[in-house]
Amino acid sequence: MEEKYRMAYAEVNEILKLSSVEVTNKIPYNFRRKIIKNMDKNYVPNITPKKDFLEQNLMNETYEILKLIYIKYLEPQSPKKEVTEKFNANDIFKDRRASNNQSSIDSEKKSDELIMINHKWYIKLLNKIKNFFRGSKV
Repeated sequence: MEEKYRMAYAEVNEILKLSSVEVTNKIPYNFRRKIIKNMDKNYVPNITPKKDFLEQNLMNETYEILKLIYIKYLEPQSPKKEVTEKFNANDIFKDRRASNNQSSIDSEKKSDELIMINHKWYIKLLNKIKNFFRGSKV
């Protein structure tokens, strides 16, 4: 693992130590353990508890990891679901496929409507009698 990410993990770990218990409990234990395992043990982050995150001199990688933690674990349910549905890799072209499928279904219905001819009952009867004498079944 690159050194800058190991240092970023150390900064994230320090931030999580300063966070409330409610926040840290929302983050899965395995993820927190991964942060501790991969962090640089010799790097001492310079994080001041009284300052806002944006005012501190944090690494860009630290901000990326914090964004990931917020989106996956801390963000309220409904926006999280909306974001994941909006950017789901499997569903990127789903709307386009659905509209294409719908247009093909519509065209099939139109083609069925064109093929299907409603004859009057006496014409159907006359055609069945003709086909009976020709030897074909309808």
